[in-house]
Amino acid sequence: MVGGASSSQEDPGLSVLEGQLAVAAARVEDSLAQLREREQELRTALARMTTLEAEMVELRLRPEAAEVARWRQEEEAAARWQQEAAEATRWRQEAEEAARLRVEAGDLRTQLGEERHRGDMLRSEMRGLERALALVGRSRSATSRSGIPSGSAGHYLTGPSGRQRNEEEERRRCERAPEGSETGPRVMAPPSPRPPEAPKAGVGPSQNKTRETEGARIFRPPQLNRFEPLVRNLDHLRFSPQGFLS
Repeated sequence: MVGGASSSQEDPGLSVLEGQLAVAAARVEDSLAQLREREQELRTALARMTTLEAEMVELRLRPEAAEVARWRQEEEAAARWQQEAAEATRWRQEAEEAARLRVEAGDLRTQLGEERHRGDMLRSEMRGLERALALVGRSRSATSRSGIPSGSAGHYLTGPSGRQRNEEEERRRCERAPEGSETGPRVMAPPSPRPPEAPKAGVGPSQNKTRETEGARIFRPPQLNRFEPLVRNLDHLRFSPQGFLS
């Protein structure tokens, strides 16, 4: 009886304790549920923060990438400008070279024209000289046929003024030639004066003078004025123009 009564008396306390334990367990479960929710919230916040950090890094790198792209474009533009400048320099050099070649071609054409003109002048001089020599040959032949001595005709063709000019020219050539030079111009002795020809029988002095004057007037063509020195040298050398022309 006593044991049963004590057990019945202890039952309310146990019940209270059990109730308190149940309440505490419920509270613990609620706390655990709240902790789980908080943990989930923290995980979500951490994931969001990681995403934000990645976005921030991307946002920071994006201006740098744009700057790098801009620098690359500027570098390409600078390289393109340098290439264009090199091309322009090369074109300018080629244009200057073409202009220089055109000037040289013009100078060469001018020189060629001068050389052609000089050649034409020389050919004209040679033709005049050949005509003059032919006239001299014909005049001497006619003189020999007409009986006028060649010395008188040569003396007339190389008159005192022409002989003086020729002597001065020979003296200048001798002065220009170096001393002891064997290749210099040789001084030719002046022609020996020819004695006047005796008048022929039956012909008066006036007639001889008239014939000689007429022969000299006939056989002195105006083309020979430029070739008096050559005629004098030919007269000195006793050189036949017919043999030279042949």
